[in-house]
Amino acid sequence: MDQAVRELSKEIEADAPESLPKGMGRLTHQTVESEVNDWQRFGWKLG
Repeated sequence: MDQAVRELSKEIEADAPESLPKGMGRLTHQTVESEVNDWQRFGWKLG
Protein backbone atom coordinates (compact mmCIF):
# COMPACT_ATOMS: atom_id res chain seq x y z
CA MET A 1 0.00 0.00 0.00
CA ASP A 2 2.81 2.43 0.84
CA GLN A 3 4.33 1.81 -2.57
CA ALA A 4 1.01 2.59 -4.27
CA VAL A 5 0.71 5.87 -2.36
CA ARG A 6 4.26 6.85 -3.32
CA GLU A 7 3.60 6.08 -6.99
CA LEU A 8 0.36 8.06 -7.04
CA SER A 9 2.02 10.97 -5.25
CA LYS A 10 4.75 11.06 -7.90
CA GLU A 11 2.14 11.12 -10.67
CA ILE A 12 0.27 13.99 -9.02
CA GLU A 13 3.47 15.93 -8.32
CA ALA A 14 4.52 15.58 -11.97
CA ASP A 15 1.51 17.70 -13.00
CA ALA A 16 2.51 20.63 -10.76
CA PRO A 17 3.95 23.75 -12.38
CA GLU A 18 7.70 24.42 -12.17
CA SER A 19 7.22 27.68 -10.27
CA LEU A 20 5.47 27.29 -6.92
CA PRO A 21 4.89 29.69 -4.02
CA LYS A 22 7.70 29.63 -1.49
CA GLY A 23 7.19 26.88 1.07
CA MET A 24 4.57 25.01 -0.97
CA GLY A 25 5.41 21.56 -2.21
CA ARG A 26 4.22 20.06 -5.45
CA LEU A 27 1.80 17.60 -3.82
CA THR A 28 0.30 20.32 -1.61
CA HIS A 29 -0.13 22.62 -4.59
CA GLN A 30 -1.94 20.00 -6.61
CA THR A 31 -4.15 19.05 -3.65
CA VAL A 32 -5.17 22.67 -3.07
CA GLU A 33 -5.79 23.23 -6.78
CA SER A 34 -8.03 20.18 -7.02
CA GLU A 35 -10.00 21.21 -3.92
CA VAL A 36 -10.47 24.85 -4.90
CA ASN A 37 -11.06 24.12 -8.60
CA ASP A 38 -11.88 27.76 -9.50
CA TRP A 39 -10.10 30.59 -7.66
CA GLN A 40 -12.53 33.12 -9.15
CA ARG A 41 -15.16 31.86 -6.72
CA PHE A 42 -13.16 33.52 -3.97
CA GLY A 43 -12.65 36.86 -5.71
CA TRP A 44 -14.85 38.69 -3.24
CA LYS A 45 -12.70 37.43 -0.35
CA LEU A 46 -9.35 38.41 -1.88
CA GLY A 47 -8.15 41.92 -1.19
